[in-house]
Amino acid sequence: MAKPAGPKLRTVFTLPPGAMFITRPGKATMSVPLWRYWVEIAEENAALSMALQAPDEQIDAMSLSLSLAGTDIEAPQVPEFPGVDDVKSMRCALVSVAAAAHAIDGLYGSTKPLIRPPKSGAARHRQILETLKLGFVVGKLATQWADDLEWLFDTRDAIVHHAEDQRLMVVSRVTSQTVVVGGLESYQINAANASQSGPNSQKCHRALSHPSQGIH
Repeated sequence: MAKPAGPKLRTVFTLPPGAMFITRPGKATMSVPLWRYWVEIAEENAALSMALQAPDEQIDAMSLSLSLAGTDIEAPQVPEFPGVDDVKSMRCALVSVAAAAHAIDGLYGSTKPLIRPPKSGAARHRQILETLKLGFVVGKLATQWADDLEWLFDTRDAIVHHAEDQRLMVVSRVTSQTVVVGGLESYQINAANASQSGPNSQKCHRALSHPSQGIH
């Protein structure tokens, strides 16, 4: 005896923002611009990193309090700032820097087949810049972008391919009254550097708004 047929399944398609969906007889394809999501992640985490870091007033009050320890001078009370969390700020900075590099790398991967740059043995950030210069009107920004992308990818590589080791400490922050010294990682991954990753990821939008004739 034949089993009764089960319910007929319906097919639906999910279309993420920015995705391109093409249907042909017997075939459906979709492309998703993940670089757009990485841009948003970079910008959101850069803003969070800045919001979570300790303000100068708190750092200066803490350094003054520490400097007066063991003396007869009463140390001032260190003010509290709700929401401050330097550990979370550093985590957000890590995400922001990595995401900005992923965004630019993703834009490069998405547009490279259209631009068709010549083969190159240059560093990754240099290949990306030269490709963007071929496909988009970069103009006078090329020199600044070269410096920015080198910094971004060097910093990304240092945190992604990180090796825990004893390194000389460096100045990671300076306020009006305090010099903050810490590990090299504290210098590379902080709210100030995260704030640079946001503008770096925005290069994707700047490039796309100024295409050359070849990829209009």
